[in-house]
Amino acid sequence: MFLINSLFQSNTIGSYEFYNLFASNATLVRAPLLPSPTLSPHCYDSMFLNCYGLVKAPKILATTYSDHSCANMFSGCSALREVPELNVTTFSDHSCSYMFSDCITLKTFPILKANKLYSYCCEHMFDSCYLLERVGGLPAMELANNCYSYMFHKCYSICNNRL
Repeated sequence: MFLINSLFQSNTIGSYEFYNLFASNATLVRAPLLPSPTLSPHCYDSMFLNCYGLVKAPKILATTYSDHSCANMFSGCSALREVPELNVTTFSDHSCSYMFSDCITLKTFPILKANKLYSYCCEHMFDSCYLLERVGGLPAMELANNCYSYMFHKCYSICNNRL
């Protein structure tokens, strides 16, 4: 399933373009492909918010995330079992804030390959993912203030395992 047809000529999704697009759709089980290499501010913000039936998140091909581009994107997707590989190299301010918060069935997430992190980019990213027990890796070398603020807040299972 494709969200954008093959005639789409732009490499950039516009600001707020897919904001809340599928929010609270309890019947959505599989998400569409998200092919854009560049994300504008808020473009995928809250896109799948509270989609309780969503089991697998789509791969996001973009390498640069703009401000709030993926904030709350999968928040509340309580059936989501795995996080897609994130090929992002730069996280902008708040770009992934609360992205997977309240995804209570998540157990692992892959290495975040980003090398540059801006303020609050990953704040509360996995907040209240109670079953999250294995953390991939956080190899970034350029860290802004509060970039990982509360990233694993209420992820109680991590405390019971070695990182």
